Amino acid sequence: MMEVEKLINEVKKHKKMFENYALNPFGYEINENKYYFVTYKRKEKETGYAVISLDSPLKDEYMEALQKLLLFSGVSRNIFIEIGPRASVGPEFFTNIINAVEDYLKQGGDKENKILIEGLNLFNKMRETQIKTIQLYKEYENYYDNGVLKRNIITDNDIDYTLTMVHQFDMLLFTLNYLSNNHIDALERFKNEIYSKNIDRTIDKESKKFLQGLLAEKENIAKGSQNFILEEKIKDLPLEEQLTKKKIEVQKSAAEFQEKVMKNLRHPLNI
Repeated sequence: MMEVEKLINEVKKHKKMFENYALNPFGYEINENKYYFVTYKRKEKETGYAVISLDSPLKDEYMEALQKLLLFSGVSRNIFIEIGPRASVGPEFFTNIINAVEDYLKQGGDKENKILIEGLNLFNKMRETQIKTIQLYKEYENYYDNGVLKRNIITDNDIDYTLTMVHQFDMLLFTLNYLSNNHIDALERFKNEIYSKNIDRTIDKESKKFLQGLLAEKENIAKGSQNFILEEKIKDLPLEEQLTKKKIEVQKSAAEFQEKVMKNLRHPLNI
C-alpha cells in the first residue's frame, strides 16, 4: 500500500486543476526500476501524460518504458473495448435458429430446400467463429486478470502474447465480416424462407431479433470490410508471416500514438 500511495503522490505532482487521472494498473520493469504510465483528463478529453517511477532518474529507461507501456495498454484496451461486447453475444442465437431449421428439414417435407441449406451452412460457420471468439476472449481475460493484474508488472512476453491474441481476434472478426458481407443476399433469402415456411414460429423472440438485427447491419458490415484490409492480404500466408505483418502494423499505430503523447508529456521532460 505504501508504494501505491507514493505513486499516487507522484501522479498528483503533474496534475492540473479540474483534471482527473488514470494510473495504469501495471508497470514495466527495466534493471529492477519500475515505470508506470499516467493519463490526465479534463472531463473525457485527454489533456496530458506522464511516466513515473519511484526508483530511477534514467531518461533512457523512461523512453523505453513509455514505448512498452503504450504498446501493451493500447492493444489490451482495444481487446476489452472491441472484443468484449462481441464476446458477450452467446452462440445460442445462432444455435436456436440452426436447430429450428434443421428440425424443419428433418421432417422431410422440404429437405432439399437449397436456400435453407445454404443459410444453415453459413450460420454454422458463423456460430463456430463466434464460439472461438468467446473462448479466446475468456482465455485472454483470465490471463490479464490473474496474471498481469496480480503481478502489476508487464513483461515482453506479455506484450508478445497480447499481440498474438490481437491477431487471432482480428482474423476471427475478419471471418465473421467476410461470411456476412460476401453472403448477405443468401442470408436475406434464408431469413425470408424461414418466415415463408413458418419456421419462425418455433424460434424464440430474442433469436429472431438477432437475425433481423444481423441483416439490418448490412451497410455497417460492408463498411467494416475496410477495417480488415491487412487481414484480406495476409489470410493465405503461413501463420508466422501473418503474425509478423500484424505486429508491424500494430507497432506502427502505437508509434503514431506515442508522437501525440510526447507532445503532451509532463514527466519526464526533454526525453
